[in-house]
Amino acid sequence: MLPASWETTRLTISDGNLEEAKILRQIFNACSYVEPWDETFAPTDIQSSEELIRKSLRGENAFRLQTIRNRPGEVIGYFHLRHGFPKPEVVWVSMAVIHPDHQRNGIGTEVFEGVIRELRRYFHLRHGFPKPEVVWVSMAVIHPDHQRNGIGTEVFEGVIRELRSLGNYQSTCT
Repeated sequence: MLPASWETTRLTISDGNLEEAKILRQIFNACSYVEPWDETFAPTDIQSSEELIRKSLRGENAFRLQTIRNRPGEVIGYFHLRHGFPKPEVVWVSMAVIHPDHQRNGIGTEVFEGVIRELRRYFHLRHGFPKPEVVWVSMAVIHPDHQRNGIGTEVFEGVIRELRSLGNYQSTCT
């Protein structure tokens, strides 16, 4: 559904590979500041990161993990999604993680806008209609130091505006 590699204005997004497992684990663990208010958060080990990548490479349950690189080529984050879960026209973005050093720069917004653009292209070419029925975003994290200055509201309003343009959507975050 998403190309193996694609670009936005400042980023290159591509399928994750096993060589990136260590950096993905480091990025996830760097976001440990969410642990006090997200009881599901638990730092990961290298094996957990490798298993996510293997799952993506196998295409298991239409699971896809893609890494986010800035133009110098540094991996600064990743996201994963499922297509066709729980039904064929649903795209579920189950997690998006941006290293704290690269947050507050519009990276998350740029990634989601790119994902939406690529989904529109896919659904139009593959199914003959311009948009998926549902895009389901499960998790997005804003650093606590920036939660009260409107950044989260601005990001979510932009994402919700884009998701509404696709049609129906569900979100576990409000």
